[in-house]
Parts: sequence; structure tokens; C-alpha cells
Amino acid sequence: MKQAARSIAILVAAACAALSACDSPAAPEPVATLVIAPDTSLVRINTTTQLQATARTRDGKTLSGADIAWTTADQGIATVSRDGAVTAVSYGRTIVTATADGVAATAVVWVTGTPGVTIVSGQGVTDTISALLPAPVVVHVRDERGLPIPGANLRVSGRAAGFSAPLMQVRVGDYYTADWQTQADSLGTLTMQARMGQKAGPVTLEVRHFPFGGADTARFTVLAGQPALVQATPADSAVFLGRTLELRTAFLDRGGNKTSDRTATFAVVDGPVTVNALGVVGTTGYGTARVEARFGAAADTVRMVVVPQAALVAVSGFGGMALVNLDGSGLQVIPGHGRMPAWSPSGDRLVYQQYPEAGPLVTQTLGGAPSPLVAQATRGWHFWPQYSRDGEWVYYFSSARDEPQTIWRVRADGTGLEQISNALATRPFEGHPSPSPDGTRIAYFVGTFYEVYIHVRNLATGEVSGPLARGHAPTWSPAGDLIAFNEVGAYGRLAGILVMRPDGTGLRKVSVPAYTYDYSPRWSPDGKWIIACSNGRVHLIEVETGLTMGIPFLESILSVDWKPGALLP
Repeated sequence: MKQAARSIAILVAAACAALSACDSPAAPEPVATLVIAPDTSLVRINTTTQLQATARTRDGKTLSGADIAWTTADQGIATVSRDGAVTAVSYGRTIVTATADGVAATAVVWVTGTPGVTIVSGQGVTDTISALLPAPVVVHVRDERGLPIPGANLRVSGRAAGFSAPLMQVRVGDYYTADWQTQADSLGTLTMQARMGQKAGPVTLEVRHFPFGGADTARFTVLAGQPALVQATPADSAVFLGRTLELRTAFLDRGGNKTSDRTATFAVVDGPVTVNALGVVGTTGYGTARVEARFGAAADTVRMVVVPQAALVAVSGFGGMALVNLDGSGLQVIPGHGRMPAWSPSGDRLVYQQYPEAGPLVTQTLGGAPSPLVAQATRGWHFWPQYSRDGEWVYYFSSARDEPQTIWRVRADGTGLEQISNALATRPFEGHPSPSPDGTRIAYFVGTFYEVYIHVRNLATGEVSGPLARGHAPTWSPAGDLIAFNEVGAYGRLAGILVMRPDGTGLRKVSVPAYTYDYSPRWSPDGKWIIACSNGRVHLIEVETGLTMGIPFLESILSVDWKPGALLP
């Protein structure tokens, strides 16, 4: 029994010894390599910088908590604390050493004063864009004692705020750059090859020390290079038939800088114009023309349209209204917002729908304030007002939600409001009335959403002629012999512009197939032209020939109307 107890005690003691061995911590792995960062430091006198030492095992694993000792070769130049903080004491160079497990690493510490950066040569050159400087730009970096600062960190910049193109460039290897981060050599010197940038005028090249901030700036003068581009203006314009347009030219180098004046040659590319040696364009007929300005291999082509003398009111897609002559002169912005304007026969007053969409119809003299004509619709809208030829009446149509559209007229002074038509449930749309020049009839559209036709109504008898043609937005010609309207295609889509006689005969298309038109075509006062909008662009269409011209300075336009009478001042 005693022998058994002794055996058990031996086993327990052995087990406890084994457990004790398992619980004891493993010996730390030895340091194989040691790295100091940064390995070179520039420290101003009487300041402190922090060095970091990283210990790693043989397999590259970082050791945390390694016991690292720090020493400095010359404590008269810099001291180092137990955690690697270096304090600069006096000017000079010393070596700081970190040691762990017999493994050592070193770092160089330079103690200096506030660095001064001086560009000593290579500046003050005047030359053309991209020209190489005849001599290198040389920079010295010195402390306040005048001693070189070897390896000083420098930033070189040939840029300036507000300019994307470089003002100056320096050579780095096989390429040039406007931004360079580099170091002075062992003598505190930086030597750079440089070239002019692309911007003509006075330019600079800055060299700045970092992180201490001492800097100097070299100044140069860049001249424009040889002409590489000619620009002719105005680029897109309109000119009245019988008048002239003077082209202006500017010459640019490949950097976009204006060069000294040169003389371009001019030639007509196509169109009904002439041009003389001074760039004065003459007109010989209506249409679109192009004129080329050339200097050597550089050339520019400008486009212009020759248009009849006329003025317009135009409504932009943002609801603003403006008056303008067809050649772009006389622009006047009408305050406020309006839609669907039309001129009075005298050309001194407008009628239009005032914003918001359910707003009233108003009239307004040029330079005057809006005056209500028809009160705001309570449940719908007032659309497309037009004056009668004698100026006595204003015709329009109204649309209330879930009710048929109906045609109305009101006297120009706002009295005598009268309903002209009664739409039916089977054809709920009646609208866009246009009075005949003699005031006895109106042309208008009738139909449903997809099926819309032109009709003519006798105002005295109520007799209706129609349907005369499939279409929308009819407009009576000034002579009364034709009605122009928007062609309606499949699914109610607007297409080209057609004209016909008031009895429906003589139907023909006056617009070219390439364009579709929206809203109302309007006649010129002489009946020779139709003006209309095509996807926001304003087109002039000659009724007899179909000649079509886009007005280049009018974009995002919803509707236009010709102004009777004189041009705008």
C-alpha cells in the first residue's frame, strides 16, 4: 500500500512539473535586423526631431517591445533620448545609432540654421514659348552662417494659381515637368535645365525648401511664338441683305497666345456673299454662307446667314421673352415671364400668356408694364392669342381640365368677351384660331389627341369648311391667299410645315424633310417667309423656294413672332 502511494506521488509530481513547464513564457525571438526612419534628417538648431527604430526577426516579422538603446556619435552636435528624440545642439553632422540584441542601425543627422535658398544664375531670360534656357538655373542652399546645407529637400514649381498650363518647366531625366521634388547635392547646390512654358508674358520659377520654407523665385519673360492658328470673328452670325459684315482676325501660337498682327487672306467657301482683302463681307442674296480666313497653313472658317430685315419676339425654354433684330442687334429683354407672344398689327404692343401656366392673357407696349386682357383661368389655360388684322380683336383658345377646348375672342381693350366655337365630346379639341386678314373667317384645328384637322369658320354665319387637311396650328398669310400649318404625322407627332389655299386646294410642303417643327409657324409681314421653331432652333423658310436658314444666335427657343413695322433701335 505504501509502495502504491509513493508511485502516485511521483506521477503527480511529474505532471505538475510538466504543467509548470507549459505555463512558463517562451523566450523572445532575437532581433535580426534594425531600421531607422528617417535615415537622414535635417534639423534646425535648438529644435527636436523624432527618429523611429523598427526591429524585425529573421523572417521579417516586426518585434514589438524590443529593448532598443540610442546613442549619438557627437553629443556636442545633437543628443538623443531613450526613445529616439534627437535635439540639435550646435551646427554640424553626427551619426545616431540604435542597438538591440547586438544588432545596430545608423542615421545621419545634419544640424543647421534656417535655410536660405538663392537662385544664383540662369534667370532673367527673354525668349519664345517652349524655348530652352541657354544656361542652367543654379540654386544654392545655405544656413545663416553661409555654409552649404547638403541634401536639402527642395520643391521646384513652374505653375501659378489660375493657370493650368505650366509657366516654366525643368528637365527630369528624359522629360520636362512643372513640379519637381528633389534634393540639393553634397555642396548644397541644385543645377537644373529649364525651358519656357506655354503662356506668354512675365513668368516665374519658384524653388522652396521644405519643411522650413525658405524660397527664391527666378523671373523670365516668355514671348508668343509663330502663328499656328488664325481665329476669325464673328464665328456664327446673321447679316441683312444689302448690308456688310466686317470680319476680325486674331493670330495665336500653339500655346494659345496672341501673336503680333499679321495679315490674313480671305476667300468665299460657298454662299451668296463676297469678301474683299480687308475681310469685309458683302451680300448678294439670301442663304447660308461660309468665308475662310487663312495665314499660311492656319485657317478658320466662319458661317453666316443672309436674312431679310426684320425684328422678332422670342420666348426661351426658361420662360423669358426678348426682342431682337434678325441680325442680332437691338436686343431687349422683357422683364418677367410669358409664353406664346404675338404682335399687334402696329408693331408697338404684344399679347401673351403670363406665367404661371394658368395665368391671364396680358398686353404690353414696348417699354411698358403688362396690362390684363383676360382674367386668369380658374380651371385651365389660355393659349396662343393672335390679333385680328385691324387690331380690334384678340383670338385665343381655352382649355379646362376634363372639358373640351373652346375658341374665344375679346376686344383689344378687354371688353366684349365672346365664345366662338363649341367643341364636341367626339372631337374635344378646337383651338389655335388665326383670323383672316379681312376679319371674316378664322382658321383653326379640330379633332382628338391623334386625329387633328384644319377647318375654316365664317364668323358671321358660323358655317364651317373642313376638314381641309390633317394638321395643327394654322396661320393665315398676310395676303389671305394661303394658310400655313404644322403637319401632323402618325400618333399625333408634329412633322413639317405645309401651306394650302383657304379652300384646301394647292396643298404643298414648304419645309425640307430633315426638320420637324413644333408650335406655330408665323408669316413675315410681306408674306414671303415663314419662321418656326425646330427643336429649340429658329428657322427661316422662304415660302416660294423652300430655302431654309437657321438663325445661329437663337437657341432653346419655344416660339417666335415677326414684328410688323420698323426694326428695333
